[in-house]
Amino acid sequence: MKLLNNKFFEPTVKVTGSGIDWFEFDVVYKVEGSDEEISHARFKKLVLEGQKFIRLKKGELLPIPQAFYDQIEAMSEEFDTKKLHLAQMPFVMGEIERQGLKSQ
Repeated sequence: MKLLNNKFFEPTVKVTGSGIDWFEFDVVYKVEGSDEEISHARFKKLVLEGQKFIRLKKGELLPIPQAFYDQIEAMSEEFDTKKLHLAQMPFVMGEIERQGLKSQ
């Protein structure tokens, strides 16, 4: 087991179509220098359990990015759901931009 302090997570908001007039958004955290992605749900579970680190596939440990987690939680609470009507897309994209997050 190795503690990595020199790698970072990059939160990315994934926006996908979900029917004709609907879309869904979710957040994944990409590990710098790796193809590994970690879901926000996994981070949330660990944070709620009081964990401070996350174990990667190769057994390495990284500190949980609390600041990014808090940003995403605030955005999720603002929209109250992950499935939204297409008319709400400009508001979601505006919030993503305001938070300084990437989107796909």
